[in-house]
Amino acid sequence: MIDGVNYFCDSLLWDWDAFWNVDVPSLTNCFRHSVLISVPCASLWIVCIFNFLRIKYDRSDNFQPKAGPSPWTLLTIVKLVSTFSRGQCFLSIILLTHALSHIFQ
Repeated sequence: MIDGVNYFCDSLLWDWDAFWNVDVPSLTNCFRHSVLISVPCASLWIVCIFNFLRIKYDRSDNFQPKAGPSPWTLLTIVKLVSTFSRGQCFLSIILLTHALSHIFQ
């Protein structure tokens, strides 16, 4: 019988020794490529279902959306771009420090 995790991954899903008993903890490739991708994707799909139901049942009797301010204002767009830019800068700093730590080891 084929082990379910080994069917998708060539390595272990979780290795305690590689995470807890070393100076620099690391995750296995199987964990990075399965759990760290599947959990956010699944949570987005679940939230999407509730959002769809909210949109479907949150309408007036004539099936027109409720009147209100447009959610896409200039302030909203600036906040979105600012948040995305800060996230990219933070990710770049993390990747740069990781690369430099490997170079100067």
